[in-house]
Order: sequence, then C-alpha cells, then structure tokens
Amino acid sequence: MAILTPVAGKLFRVSAATTVGGSYTVVKGMNASEKTTNRTTETTDTFDATNAFTDTGSREKTYAINGLLIPDDPGQIMVRDAERVDTVLFFKFLPVGGSAYATENVRGFTHACKAGSTRWGAQTSGAQTWGFDLVSQGDEVITTGGYII
Repeated sequence: MAILTPVAGKLFRVSAATTVGGSYTVVKGMNASEKTTNRTTETTDTFDATNAFTDTGSREKTYAINGLLIPDDPGQIMVRDAERVDTVLFFKFLPVGGSAYATENVRGFTHACKAGSTRWGAQTSGAQTWGFDLVSQGDEVITTGGYII
C-alpha cells in the first residue's frame, strides 16, 4: 500500500541496536522527533575573479528526540549507556512504524549515530521529560521498501 496521505506523528517509531541489522529495541515514551540536515560550505577568493568560489561540503545530520522519562525502559537505557561511554548505536527510524499494515511497518531508514547529549527535566505537575540528540556517523541506509526523509 502506498502512503499517499500525510502520516500521523503518532505512528512514528525509533529503535536502537548495537549492530546494523541486529536486534532492535524500541525507545519507548518518545513523543517528539526532529531531523536536521546541514551542509557546510567553503568559500575561496581569487585575485582574478569578482565572485568567490563556494564549494559545498558534506552533509551534517542530527536528530533531536524527546519524550517522557521511563527509567527502566530497555531502549532508553541503551541510549543513556551509549552516550555515557561515547559509542555508536544503529537507530532505526520508522515514520509509519505503528501502522496496522505490515508492509508499511518496515518503511524507513537506519542511521549509525552517537548520542551527542541527553536532556532531563522535572516539575511538580506532569511527567518527567527526557530526550537525546544524535550525531550521524555515516550515511543512512534505507530499510526494506523504505525511504529516507
């Protein structure tokens, strides 16, 4: 089934594994995610040209993922541990991961990333929050039948 209508954010899933294609663990409690792609540039002037030459550099991709703190969630523990020891995890992003259609559940991408930072917050009313930022460690890989956003 093709996805021809906007996808509900509630269907989004993010999971992590220690090896690409390994056993992925869903990071539960997350309720917001943002991916940013930037490109560095290098500008060089020359004596004989009016305009500078600008070369585009490589893409820099980062993710900000936020949600609710679930201290005993295996996915959250995996991310916190990886951040603490500065190791790479393979994150699988499935924009339609919660879909009822089995063929849609695998549509997404996997990206090797390091947890660059984590966030935690608490207030007297409401649940405690927790989030993390990821920094790419290579290119994304499309999952079976998937796509890169």
